[in-house]
Amino acid sequence: MSLRFRLNLLITALLLLFMLAVGYVILKGTKSSIQEGVEAATRVTVQLLDTVVVSSIQNPEWGYTHDVMRRFLEHLGHVRSNEIYLYSLNGALLFQSPPSKYRSDIYPPQWFENMLNPHEKSVTRLIRFGKLVVTPNPAGAIREAWSKMRFLFWVGLGFFILLNAIVYWMLGRWLRPLQPMLKAINQMEQGDLTTRLPHFDLPEFGSIAKNFNLMGESLQKSTAENQRLALIAQQTADAVMIHDLNGNISFWNAAAQKIFGYAPEDIIGKSASILTPKGEERDLAQNMRAINDRRNVENHDTQRQARDGRIVDVSISAAPLIDPQTNELIGDICSMRDITERKHAEIAERK
Repeated sequence: MSLRFRLNLLITALLLLFMLAVGYVILKGTKSSIQEGVEAATRVTVQLLDTVVVSSIQNPEWGYTHDVMRRFLEHLGHVRSNEIYLYSLNGALLFQSPPSKYRSDIYPPQWFENMLNPHEKSVTRLIRFGKLVVTPNPAGAIREAWSKMRFLFWVGLGFFILLNAIVYWMLGRWLRPLQPMLKAINQMEQGDLTTRLPHFDLPEFGSIAKNFNLMGESLQKSTAENQRLALIAQQTADAVMIHDLNGNISFWNAAAQKIFGYAPEDIIGKSASILTPKGEERDLAQNMRAINDRRNVENHDTQRQARDGRIVDVSISAAPLIDPQTNELIGDICSMRDITERKHAEIAERK
């Protein structure tokens, strides 16, 4: 999963949570508004019907109260957010208010109705020769709310899709420098130290590119210097070797192979004592102590033993290897010059 896709997925999830939170707030506000409207409409309706009942009692010439109420209700018709039922004493239905025609072409789902319906209790009034029941029914208000929510849903969905497309496109533009960066890192990993990154407009990527290029230049210079030193070590006539802290050989040049007869694969990893003839162990120990004390060994004439057993007169120079970052001793570098001919000449001269 790419970084671009992950970021876009995160932004999408946050946007969905935001839209759900907004939807919840809108639904909660709509439910409160519907409840307030139902309560107000029921209160006004009951007061109106109570007035009719009282007027009917005060004016008996109008007829029985339930007849007066039935005629009034038939003339009144539908009352917003309420259903009115008029029953006789024996429970027969004398009147039922007609259903609301407001947005009758809209059919909200049941879960939406259950969510917004305030479930207010019915109000009952016993009148002469009958019973009056007022039942809150905000069906029209719920249909209107569903119509608005449906419109907001489509608007929100369009905004969601458009915003996601814009974010995905913008992330692609912003993260475009990552591709050349990854390519440059792979090339550097494969040994191409000449790889460089171009300049990027974004400050963060620009800083990364600058530091990467500086690192590449530093590595290129260091590698060139190491190659030059390795070439010198390989082509010099003196035997050059490197020892670790345990005295094991980790580098062995061609001159060392020529003088002592050991190929690199035969001696690398082995102790330097393999070159020490019997009787010279003390000399080797003194040289090791000097290195451990961080002292140089310069032009020290001694003897070493070749692979075929012959004794070779050598002049040893050695220096400790210090880690420049930790300042810790990590080994030593040693050069041995074959002075056999010089020794023979000195003996001949003395004779």
